[in-house]
Amino acid sequence: MIPTGSRPVSLLPLVCVASPGYLAEHGTPESPEALTEHTLIFSELSSYSRRFTFSRGAETISVPLGTGPVRRTPRQAICGAQAGAGIAIGVPYCITKDLIREGKLIPVPSDWLMPPLQVSVTVHALQHSKYLLFYLAEEIRKRFEAISSEEQKALEKLAEKVKHGKK
Repeated sequence: MIPTGSRPVSLLPLVCVASPGYLAEHGTPESPEALTEHTLIFSELSSYSRRFTFSRGAETISVPLGTGPVRRTPRQAICGAQAGAGIAIGVPYCITKDLIREGKLIPVPSDWLMPPLQVSVTVHALQHSKYLLFYLAEEIRKRFEAISSEEQKALEKLAEKVKHGKK
């Protein structure tokens, strides 16, 4: 049996997004439960579970989101949302942040956040290579941590703006 080494690297903030056109035509979901009334687009990243957790302050809710088309990658789910095909569920904020800033996508439900996805590095390696893996993972984690904390702050700031009706 080949030894395995694994290290957590980062937490990746996730969002649900839709195009302004889709929301104008179908309405904006104001709560996680309201997502069930919409066409949902899942990526392989979000298709592992059809029950999703959302939080707002101290409040947490778990919602079964049923079925919907599964795109191969988060980028394909985001493209589907941009085209007005539905709401992309649980896609990485780092991929959507520019589109959100440009107004091409809107996070929904506006004041609810999804828990971040843990990113880990796993390698099947010989024992002496594990130390190299752990060093590499630590370096990647440091870089992700700096990016993720900035993105989390930006996401929280955006949620606050939307909550108060600002753009």
